[in-house]
Amino acid sequence: MRDDGTYHGLHALKWAACSTLIGAISGAVALLLTFAANGSEHFFSLHPLAGGLLVPCVLASYGLYRVLGVSFSTGTLSVVNAARSGGLLKVETAFAVVISTALSLVGGASVGKEAAALQSGGSVAAGTARLFRLEGTSVRFLVAAGMAAAFSVLLCAPFAAVAFVVEVVRPRMRDLLDARSASVVVSVAASWVPAMLIGMDNPWQMPIAAPEPPDAFVEAIMVSVLCCCAGLGFVVTLKLVHTASSALFSNDLARVVVGAACASGLSLVAFSVTGEAVANGTGSWQVLSALTADPHAFYEVAFKIGLTAVCLGFGIKGGEIMPVICIGALTGAAWSSMTGEPSAFAAAVGVVAILSACARCPFAAFLLGVELFGFACAPYFALAALAGLLPSYAANLYDGATWSLDEMFARGKPSD
Repeated sequence: MRDDGTYHGLHALKWAACSTLIGAISGAVALLLTFAANGSEHFFSLHPLAGGLLVPCVLASYGLYRVLGVSFSTGTLSVVNAARSGGLLKVETAFAVVISTALSLVGGASVGKEAAALQSGGSVAAGTARLFRLEGTSVRFLVAAGMAAAFSVLLCAPFAAVAFVVEVVRPRMRDLLDARSASVVVSVAASWVPAMLIGMDNPWQMPIAAPEPPDAFVEAIMVSVLCCCAGLGFVVTLKLVHTASSALFSNDLARVVVGAACASGLSLVAFSVTGEAVANGTGSWQVLSALTADPHAFYEVAFKIGLTAVCLGFGIKGGEIMPVICIGALTGAAWSSMTGEPSAFAAAVGVVAILSACARCPFAAFLLGVELFGFACAPYFALAALAGLLPSYAANLYDGATWSLDEMFARGKPSD
């Protein structure tokens, strides 16, 4: 090693180049995922009876994973755990999860694309790290960078993306102080190059005004409490379904096929009751509807929780973050429909509260609210984020290596 710092300078350039490449590729993959998911959702909106195609769609997804040599059990938690403690991620996972999420949405599954972006971003980062011959603990930092880059592009919220990955991965203080953690910021910045080239935007991004302080304070508290209950109910229901399905079906293929059949049945029931596909898809159009003052009811929240828990609990490919955001927005809109209060404000508060409750990420939830809806409601977003933090300590989506009730109940118990 030379004493003039040349070695360290070249090493820093290598890291900067690797982080930039990860950001650019992850951003491009996130855009591809957006287009694929939007196209699939549009197809289902034109043909709601395509819910009957969910079983063949998941069979195709399973076959794709087998052909690519990727374990079908690979999910968001696999990538999160790789960022926490290391682990092998295949770059083929990015391709598999993008195609499989699109296939799930063709069949009307209630799954999101943001968590799929986390998987693809983390997988791309792991492959790029191997290309640059970076190994060991270095890979953990780069996986987190890829996750943040993809998440940033999909939600058009870079600050929230960085905070989300930090809060979900939950690094130790020495990791945060490590110079390699700067790769997260570099990758997020680089991810915006492909996004800006095509003019990427988020349809939810709109300034929202808060009601007068006394009314706004009461409404924020009530919506936050309701979203805490809905968020905790969703997490527990998802983990219950996952635990039961894993116990009943040890074979991944059998489990996902049964889950797809159950999801198709639930979709048809919801469609027959409401006359529209209120619970299917990522939930993006429901969020936009809630923010633009369309009326909603609490039964839509129940349908969304139930269908999403079945889809994800049985292993249908897709993400959990967008459905969570949708549940929060619908809860806020349903409350405002009942009380006559402003719907957009209640929906925005619901988004912040439930994201914090389900993912234990209050700072990211607050930043997401500010980035999407402006600073006018910032005090109420802070209140909602803090309220959501309370139930997240009992159960949240990322508190274990799997979505198992056994892990949730084992936390806090002394080891033998």
